[in-house]
Amino acid sequence: MPLNSKGIPVQAPSINSHVVIYHTHSDESYGYSTGITSKPGNGDIYAVGTSLANSLQRSGISVTHSFNRHDPHDINAYHRSRRTALQLLKERPDAAFDVHRDSAPTSSYFTTVNGVNTSRVMIVIGRSNPNLKTNLDYARRVKAMGDTLYPGMMRGIFIGKGDYNQDLYPTALIFEIGTDGMSLDLAQNAATCLGDVIAHVMIQS
Repeated sequence: MPLNSKGIPVQAPSINSHVVIYHTHSDESYGYSTGITSKPGNGDIYAVGTSLANSLQRSGISVTHSFNRHDPHDINAYHRSRRTALQLLKERPDAAFDVHRDSAPTSSYFTTVNGVNTSRVMIVIGRSNPNLKTNLDYARRVKAMGDTLYPGMMRGIFIGKGDYNQDLYPTALIFEIGTDGMSLDLAQNAATCLGDVIAHVMIQS
């Protein structure tokens, strides 16, 4: 049974939206099986982004998923990914998502959705940008829909001190999907559900 089989069905023809996805920390990986949590330029996070993109596309949303590398994982990673974000935003998407994984304790991200083990998802918003209110309003809409469709999956909204390139766009969000001690499949399960959540938010827009 598909993980999101209990969600409200999305009718693809009713959505005429476009989303862009990229990864500032392109090394991020899930080390449950291997102990390897960083794969420079080839992180597991790309596969999570692909699961999100596939889920969105099944709902009729067009997606551009960037596989640009922004290594190393340091303080300048957001400066490097800013170039990717600016290029993607030329497509005038309905939303821009920077997909990460967290490094919090595994217990804080593990949950079960519709009887299937999955990771939780946290939304991150930067307070140091002029779009803070608009970004936060959008984040709250996504979280509220997630709470409705998949109770317990959304971990919350974290307000960080940076801008995370969200000053570039009013519907730009960071998603932290799972954590470094989890397995990749749990994060992919969450990304699939998250795509369903986003599709429903876009239907209401």
